[in-house]
Amino acid sequence: MSTLNISLKDFVDNRNDSISLKIYDSTSYSLLAIKEILQTYNNEGFDNVDYFDFSKDKKIEDLIALFNTYPYMASYRYVIISGINEKDSEIIDKITNYLLNPMKTTKHIFILANNKIDLVTQHVLTEDDSEEATIKFIKGKINESNIKLSERNINKLANTTTNKLSIISYINKIKLLEESNLVTENIIDELLGDQKREIFKETYELINYINDKNLDACLLEIQKTKFKENIFLEISRLTWRFRTYLKIKSLKKASLSNEEIIKATKVSKYQYKYFDNETKRKSMDEILNALRELKKVDSLLKTTDLGHENIIFQLFMKLCKN
Repeated sequence: MSTLNISLKDFVDNRNDSISLKIYDSTSYSLLAIKEILQTYNNEGFDNVDYFDFSKDKKIEDLIALFNTYPYMASYRYVIISGINEKDSEIIDKITNYLLNPMKTTKHIFILANNKIDLVTQHVLTEDDSEEATIKFIKGKINESNIKLSERNINKLANTTTNKLSIISYINKIKLLEESNLVTENIIDELLGDQKREIFKETYELINYINDKNLDACLLEIQKTKFKENIFLEISRLTWRFRTYLKIKSLKKASLSNEEIIKATKVSKYQYKYFDNETKRKSMDEILNALRELKKVDSLLKTTDLGHENIIFQLFMKLCKN
């Protein structure tokens, strides 16, 4: 039976004999967090770390063979699995059967987009975007970065965004300013304001061009901003926006009021009028196709050596055709 009583750090620790964990995460953050934790706390070496993405390789036999591979001069092999879709019933059944008697020297980490994919593991971690969890995450990252941030600004940042990649980006900016002896409360306040505007405004301009099916304007906007430098963050922002469209479209179909939708989607009343107008311009198929393309790009960026320029061009060419 799955439990909620283990952290990713404790699971990775080779002194812990737990061998199966599922993480429910619809963003890119968990994969980045796993890589970071393995680099920091894994004493087994990277010869024993493997990543398997089902959006790239659907051969379940290859994964089972990987599971059953003994670690090289170490206690454990770590296998991180992503890209499983709820429609992949045969894959899910074979993994479920395997997990009845798994390899005891393999630590299995499954990153799943939602809880419709039900694999029985010893442990489970779920996304928690509550204010309390966000504040805890911010404080943890502040301690890791060895920077100072007042309680007021921690709470302000938690109310600005729950996106972990955005939070890390903000904290990295503060760290750079501290290292240059340039940080003040006023600058921190300005950065928080910039963070909020950046999350909404820059994506808003780009999304307008996508909705207008203006590929040239999209490519120009990418050149003007830091899209390529912060590519995982930017893909995460676009994905969040299209997921919000999907929620609004679904909730409207269920006849919920605007007030109920605002509460469910956690966007401000000011932002909602823009989201509502943007959602009206897109069909459900267009939204779902965009989410599929964004997911595919996220996978390509992590698992291939293809140039980012080409991947970005192909993405926006498809988004502008939707």
